[in-house]
Amino acid sequence: MTAALSRERSQVKDDEVRARFDGRGRVELIPGLSAAAKLGRIEDIAHALGYQRLAIENLGRAGTRLVYERDDGPQRAAAPS
Repeated sequence: MTAALSRERSQVKDDEVRARFDGRGRVELIPGLSAAAKLGRIEDIAHALGYQRLAIENLGRAGTRLVYERDDGPQRAAAPS
């Protein structure tokens, strides 16, 4: 697989993750059996869009469920972006 194709596939997945953080108060993702790097990327996207991780639930063979909550507190509003 070429590097350009790999980046393109990664971008599509990033766009899919961003679409889930649509302003709702709570977002749940089940990324399957993802590598730590992908979970870190989801965390980065969530934080950038104003969400904080609430829980990580072990689903056994299905992987993990990541639960995020909208962070609209006063410290978030005052924090530089």
